[in-house]
This record gives sequence, C-alpha cells and structure tokens, in this order.
Amino acid sequence: RGFAAMAQVEEEEAQGPRLSSSQLPVTIEDAIEEVKVGRTQWILLVICGLTFMSDAAEVTFLSFVTEQLRCEWGLTSAQETSITQAVFVGMICGAPVWGWVADKVGRRTAFLVSSVIICAFGFGTALTQGFYSLVTVRAIVGFGVSGLPVGFDILAEALPTSGRGAFLLYIEYFWTLGSIFVNVCAWLVLETRGWQLFTMLAALPTLIASIAGYIALPESPRWLVEEGRQEEALKIVNQWAKANGSKRRFKALAAEPHSEGGGISEMCTNRKLRRTTILMAIVWFAFGLAYYGVVSLLPRIFR
Repeated sequence: RGFAAMAQVEEEEAQGPRLSSSQLPVTIEDAIEEVKVGRTQWILLVICGLTFMSDAAEVTFLSFVTEQLRCEWGLTSAQETSITQAVFVGMICGAPVWGWVADKVGRRTAFLVSSVIICAFGFGTALTQGFYSLVTVRAIVGFGVSGLPVGFDILAEALPTSGRGAFLLYIEYFWTLGSIFVNVCAWLVLETRGWQLFTMLAALPTLIASIAGYIALPESPRWLVEEGRQEEALKIVNQWAKANGSKRRFKALAAEPHSEGGGISEMCTNRKLRRTTILMAIVWFAFGLAYYGVVSLLPRIFR
C-alpha cells in the first residue's frame, strides 16, 4: 500500500500542477481578487491609457492650431475662443450620454463608439475649409472625448483592491505623454508641414486605442454580473486567470442584485452625497480652470 501511494505521488508530480477549480459560486469581487494583477491588467492599462493620451492630445493641440489659423484664416479673437469652446460644449453634452450608454449598453460599447467618433472627426478636422465647419467638427470631437473616461472605469473594475490605487495613478502618466506628444508634433511639423498633418498626428493615439480596444478589450465582468450575464463574465474571468498564470478556474459566479441608484436626484436630496458632490464639483472646477487655462494661454503668451 505504501509503494502504491508513493507511485501515485510520483505520477501526479510528473503530470505537473493541477488547476484549482472552485465548485461553489464566488462573487465577482472575490474572483478578481484571486486572479490578481498580471498580464491582463497591464494590457488594459495600455489600451485605456491610450484614451487618456488621446484626451490630452485632442484638447491640447487646439492651443497650437488656433494660433496657426489666426494667421491663415484671419480669425478674430472671438472666433479663436469659439473653436476652443466648441470642444468643451461637446464634452458637456456628451458626458451624460456616455454615462447612460456605459451603464445600460456596456462599458466596451461606450469605449469603442466614443473612440471611433474621435478618430473619424479628429482626422476629419484636417479636411475642414472654414471657421464654421471647424467649430462643428470640433464640437463632435468633444462629444466623443467625454466618453473616454469610461476606459478609466473598465480598468478600475478589472483590478483587485491591492493594485487599484497604483494602476489608477499609472494611467495618469498617459495624460502627460499625450501633452508631450502634441508639443513634439507641433515642434516637428506645424510650421513646416502645416496644421492638417499636425491635426492627423494628434488623432493617432485614438486610432491605435480604437484598434487595440476592438481586438483586446473585453466587456467589464463586473458590469456583466450586475446585468445578470454571469456566463459571459465567467468566461472572461477564467481567460484572465489563464493569461495571468493563475492556476485557479471558476465554475460559477454568484448572481448579484441589480442596483438601481437614485441618480442625480439622490445626489441632490441625500445630505451626505450632496456635500460630497459640491466639494468634488469645486475641486474639478478649480482643476479645469487652472489646467486648461494655462494650456490655452501658453501659445498666446509666447506668440
């Protein structure tokens, strides 16, 4: 009997480590915690980070283009301002739309559609021939740009708590890269090759993000579970486990009740949420005023 046991152990060792499978349903939170941080999260960081890079590029490049077009098209100061304002008006209109799409249709859909809009109209900006067509196209780009933060949600929902803080800070580096990218492109081609080529280069990160997202970006498993689509979420989580080198495989994910938040009305009526909302609004208003104000002013200061 002892020799038989030893032979069985030797046979198991020769076959290599076995996959550990959970027979009981686990929550999506526990499943992602067990998958841990690995190759999957780094790929998502790059794809979603490219959208942050695109956001920075599409907004920052306007400060250069408006100065160039002021000379070529004879723009007035009011027209220069209107071109920049068009992007932010589009963002204001698009933000609630993309929030609804991300919650009701899916994170991946919101990400891809917004990226395609930015890509198409970003490159289309180079084809505009006048002030009004440029303002219209840039407003549509702004509408698409407001959907890019969905990438931030996709990344956050794919991370265990141990890696969430670090990765959500890493993604901010892509914003800096986007700003540097636009400045380098402006230095290389704006005066020598024209603003049209510069415009197309600014849209390049969005094109890469769109292609990479279509190929490699899955739907958020957390969102799928909340929508009652556990089988789809289970397949994605097990793919992540395999890609990350985890031996764990899950047989089933526990259903979670679909949460219906109170939305804007609850943010206004709930005292705690109202206070937090007001404070966050003040912080973001100050951030936007300082950052975009400086970015817009620099080319004019060194005119």
